[in-house]
Amino acid sequence: MAAQQARSSEADPRSRFRVLGSDAKTQLAGFFSILIAEGRYS
Repeated sequence: MAAQQARSSEADPRSRFRVLGSDAKTQLAGFFSILIAEGRYS
C-alpha cells in the first residue's frame, strides 16, 4: 500500500505543474493579444 501511495503522490505535482504551465501559456497569449491590440490603436 505504501508504495502505491508514493506513486500516486508523485503523479499529483506533475499534473498540477502541467495545469500551471497551460495557465501561464493562456495568460501570456492574452497579454500579447492586449499588447498587439494597444499597438494597433495607438
